[in-house]
Amino acid sequence: MFCIIYVLQAKDKADNTEKPLIFALANVIACPGLGTGIGRVPYTEVAKQMALAYDHFLYPPKHLNCIVAAERQLQIWEGGDFR
Repeated sequence: MFCIIYVLQAKDKADNTEKPLIFALANVIACPGLGTGIGRVPYTEVAKQMALAYDHFLYPPKHLNCIVAAERQLQIWEGGDFR
């Protein structure tokens, strides 16, 4: 999810003359369930993962160490604090 958001933001910022091929291919993005079908991931878990990816995109860590990594992991496991 984070990568999708990143590509969309980069696509919006790119100049039309300098767009890489990935931007030409990224006209439509579909996320059909993200594991809720065959993977049987609960909808609430998928929603939590999507929210964490979006939160991480909007508020990336200024530095990365074991404490920041552990905090992010707890957010994934326990639901975390959404801004």
